[in-house]
Amino acid sequence: MSDNPIVSVIIPVYNTGEVLRETVDSVLQQTLADFELILIDDGSSDPVTEKILDSLQDPRIRVIRQGNAGVAAARNRGCAEARGKYISFLDHDDLFLPEKLLESKKLLDENPTAVIAYSDIIPFGEYAENAIKLASAESIDITVLLEQNRIYSMSCVVVRSDILKNSGIVFDPQCVPCDDWDFYLHCACKGQIIRSKKALVKYRIHGNNQSSNMLKMYYAGIYVLHKSLQKLDVISVETGIPKRRLRKAARYALAEHHYGIVFQYLQKKCSLTCAIGNAVKAFFYHPFSGKITGYLRKKIFSNKN
Repeated sequence: MSDNPIVSVIIPVYNTGEVLRETVDSVLQQTLADFELILIDDGSSDPVTEKILDSLQDPRIRVIRQGNAGVAAARNRGCAEARGKYISFLDHDDLFLPEKLLESKKLLDENPTAVIAYSDIIPFGEYAENAIKLASAESIDITVLLEQNRIYSMSCVVVRSDILKNSGIVFDPQCVPCDDWDFYLHCACKGQIIRSKKALVKYRIHGNNQSSNMLKMYYAGIYVLHKSLQKLDVISVETGIPKRRLRKAARYALAEHHYGIVFQYLQKKCSLTCAIGNAVKAFFYHPFSGKITGYLRKKIFSNKN
């Protein structure tokens, strides 16, 4: 392995069990061979996980152990340790297709103003049919990204390492499980985010995905959006995008998140007061069409009966 590999692949590990073997193998089978694989063991106590980590012999692999600090801290540790020109992330239960690293490298090489190259996913696993559909775009600027996180998973992303190190961009543990979105927003201030025309990641969908806890996701997303609203002056200067456009996009997303919380509370038939409070906040940020508000009125009044 070279001292300066082209790509550093970072996998946060915490009590993964046997599934980790397949994930590691998907990296070792890449058509681009000049990489390092950094596994950050975030305080695992599972003997199976420990046995797998201890068995890894490929010289391109480094296992770094730390006390349990969460996925954001594990990714930050991996970025600090990375020696590659590019940094690629992979969740412990997802898989790279063989050309993932090579295709992402080509995209970034051919687009010097791009900060991130990302790809679509191929869902698989027990609940693959439940995969959420995200709108695709050839490239994403920060206004599009503020309205909605268009990147399915950290496993889809390859980023220029010098951008992270020179700009001090890190994952914010307080934003979990939307720390990825917060990360992309910071990166989008530094350059383009471009998309591969190929799906390069197999994304495993099961009952324990972080995104399955939608209430937690919505509340974390609201936190991320308020962080962005607090620094619109800086974002506008860095990107050249007028503050009014940035504010409009963030307020639209806040309305979407608050309405999402309303739907969750009404579906669970609990906390009508919270549902109404969030509906008011959503309307304040971005009044929706009569169809949406009419649906909410129907649901709220039907829950009263």
